[in-house]
Amino acid sequence: MDAGIDKDIGVYGGLFLTIVSDLREAQLRTAFFVARNNLPLRTHNKLIDLQRENGCEVLQDKSTIYTSNEAHDQMIDAINEHISDLVKADILSSDFVGVIVDETTDISIHKKLNIYFKCFKANTTETVIHFIDCVSVRDGKAETLVNAILEQCSKLGLDMLKLVSMASDGAKVMTGHKGGVGALLRKSNPRLVQVHCVAHRLALCAGQACKETKQFAEYHKHCEECVSLLPQLSCSLQYPQRNGECFK
Repeated sequence: MDAGIDKDIGVYGGLFLTIVSDLREAQLRTAFFVARNNLPLRTHNKLIDLQRENGCEVLQDKSTIYTSNEAHDQMIDAINEHISDLVKADILSSDFVGVIVDETTDISIHKKLNIYFKCFKANTTETVIHFIDCVSVRDGKAETLVNAILEQCSKLGLDMLKLVSMASDGAKVMTGHKGGVGALLRKSNPRLVQVHCVAHRLALCAGQACKETKQFAEYHKHCEECVSLLPQLSCSLQYPQRNGECFK
């Protein structure tokens, strides 16, 4: 293990990282840039070299720079852990918290549940929305989705009485008045209110308004046909040797 990496993490850029030296700051800023822009970690050393060529004084001594894959992993893990702690602090310090949920599928057509929490930034009145996790779920039943939400709340140590709202796309599984996700969550907090996402409501209104227009109806039909091909495309990408079977 590269000595000292875990001691270099503090608070940076108003979000995380206070660095004990300019050298560590430059390396950790670079690691953060790589992660934030979804770049492969192998670009870290190349970016360090670029900064050195551009005259960054603190990076001129190559012997003081962490270059191993293990070191890069440790920096990213440390940054991730500290950001997670700050997100948790925001959520737990808020008197009221709202959850935003949305079902989705990945390229393999596996069901996922995106979970966000809306709360106050710690010790302020500024509202923030934090992405919590994209959870794999075995099915789209309300009980399954509720269990996934409750599990995330438990991991954070969130008092369910603070969870006062749930925003969703308005699907029946979310908003059903007896067995929907919102109804089941209200068993933990009767004060919880449900919010139908404005963007989804607008999409529904636009869709219904355009039903009588031939051009829009044809466009909608073509979109549905394209979407219906996604399972076959996924199969084809995973098993190219079975293209014929995938598109039967």
